[in-house]
Amino acid sequence: MRSISNNNLFIMGLTIALFAGALSQTPQYYANNSMFTVTWILPAVFALFSGKMTIAPISLIVLCFLVFQLFAFVLDFATSNMYQYRHDVNVEFSPISIFILFIGVQCARLIKKETFCNVLFYSSIVCLPVLDYLVLNSSFNTFGLDGYLQISTYKNQIAPVLISHLCVIALLGQSKSIYLRWIFYVTLLLTAYTVLGLRSRTSMVSMIILLVFLFFSLQNKKERKCYYFLIVLSIVYIIYNWQLFYDMLFTMVFKQSDDLSGISSGRTGLWSEAIIHFFDNPLFGLGQAAGNVENFYLQNLLAFGLLGFPLAVSFVYIPLKTFKAIFLKTDTIHLLTLIVVIIFLVNGIFERTPPVGPGIRCLYFWLLLGYCLSYSYRIKSNERKR
Repeated sequence: MRSISNNNLFIMGLTIALFAGALSQTPQYYANNSMFTVTWILPAVFALFSGKMTIAPISLIVLCFLVFQLFAFVLDFATSNMYQYRHDVNVEFSPISIFILFIGVQCARLIKKETFCNVLFYSSIVCLPVLDYLVLNSSFNTFGLDGYLQISTYKNQIAPVLISHLCVIALLGQSKSIYLRWIFYVTLLLTAYTVLGLRSRTSMVSMIILLVFLFFSLQNKKERKCYYFLIVLSIVYIIYNWQLFYDMLFTMVFKQSDDLSGISSGRTGLWSEAIIHFFDNPLFGLGQAAGNVENFYLQNLLAFGLLGFPLAVSFVYIPLKTFKAIFLKTDTIHLLTLIVVIIFLVNGIFERTPPVGPGIRCLYFWLLLGYCLSYSYRIKSNERKR
């Protein structure tokens, strides 16, 4: 009875943390998001009380993470704080990412897969409309895309969060009632409108990929008809507001430029400079002098050099050793993990923090990976016992 009670407390703590994690990335609360981040302590405490807590499935990842932190500290100490690695985004944000990975491991141990899926689904289907409202309320001065007020400081934080929740609802909601499915379709339209207004190009591409996948995964003829209806409705809206959409896509999104640098908001120029400056100190990197490269992979290579780069990205890519196992799985939770992981890895090409941060923005990346790692570890352990 005690174990059941603790498991229920764990579920409650996880639900609170998921809600808080979503709110922490909104424009209204992003500046003070640390008070939401601490809610992830709740599921950890309840997992401890259950007596079933373990780090075995992620022990190698934790070891690589600790070695990376030690490397950063030693190099900073040896250079009299010249590198200032403690202020590096990877050093700063990676602890919370590893912590959420740990929570994902406990999810696979303490609660059934169906329960875990339900927690994710119902949290997302409640959170997503709230997030849409908060973003729209802070980003638009009128109810229309022409009333958009760019919040460039926060748009790249909140847009991937919206897409993550949308992925959860789209995949885990396929077996739900028709009423919940209709709620999803309405939320889909609202979220598409929000992401379009935010002008986050990476998230726009992610949404298109999700919509295409969703279309081909629908088996129910009635749902396909509903999907067709939404597509037609969207096309009619675009045609009716064609000039607005034209201006937004080619003036705002592509920055009134026909060259690659303009379209990428100057990112290709930053990448070219990063490659040139890399040779200034190829072994140990430039530390904080690397600046902002707007690419997770180049950022770490430039900041930590050839010696530190493998350590800096090791705890991100070691979990992906299960990618083959995830890809071969046909169940929904593994498919969801695959899609979310791809979205954030692609996001890392255009920004310097994903899939590590900032804050708990990439929580679904780490939570789902932790769950799948623990799931695979348990299957292998059972096979060895046989």
